[in-house]
Amino acid sequence: MVKVMIFVDEQNFSQSCERLKRFGNCNALLGFFGYWLQNKLNWKKYNPRFIRTYVYTGEFTPMLSKKIENTINNLKSNSQIIAVKDALKEKNLDKIKELFKDIKENVLKDSLKLYRLEEEIYPKVLRKREIQQKFFDKSKFFDFFVLETKPLKFDGNSRIYQKGVDVQLAVDFVSHAYKDNFDMAILCSGDYDLLESVKTVKSLGKKVLLFSHHGLAAKEMIRNADYYIRMDRLTPEELNKFSHIFENRNQTRTS
Repeated sequence: MVKVMIFVDEQNFSQSCERLKRFGNCNALLGFFGYWLQNKLNWKKYNPRFIRTYVYTGEFTPMLSKKIENTINNLKSNSQIIAVKDALKEKNLDKIKELFKDIKENVLKDSLKLYRLEEEIYPKVLRKREIQQKFFDKSKFFDFFVLETKPLKFDGNSRIYQKGVDVQLAVDFVSHAYKDNFDMAILCSGDYDLLESVKTVKSLGKKVLLFSHHGLAAKEMIRNADYYIRMDRLTPEELNKFSHIFENRNQTRTS
């Protein structure tokens, strides 16, 4: 019997699927990898036994929404910023030209920032948070499935990013290897930051299978993995085992 664990960098997995105009389903990966090991690698004789799937992702928290709200409210304390922002929203070119005559550079930058935050980023964050929470609630009923989250960060301008997710994945990945909890790990990521953890796990005598879109996998990661499944070379039938085609052109993993 070969013990198998799946470690999923949700951001890398979802972005890989998006490049193929697809929406990924983390919970369906177990079935896909079971199919692949038994039918593509002919591992039936090794009797692969899946232990658990671990998924790592950044979380859209209430605190993140609050920080964006506070930034918006601070910007709206300046009437000139609001006037330029409203002109941008209305796409009123004459009004914009008139306002730009005496506008200072920092006011223009803040007006553009307010426009992006209020009209694009904040509504998107609220929508993503709602959809993500539905997934979190569903995941509580998935079998042999563990969701690990870290709060997403906001840089005070327009960038939202995750911090600590890869570190947590790497720590758990190596820890389970040391504890001999798996013989083979399937790593759904191609992030270069995980390279040293891959090398460590292999040095402990474990096998590492890498799964990602080729455009999101570092060459060193591919080179150091024992086996690499290139998502963008799978057949539609194989892709259907863990993803589905976008219902519309604007759909993403969180929309």
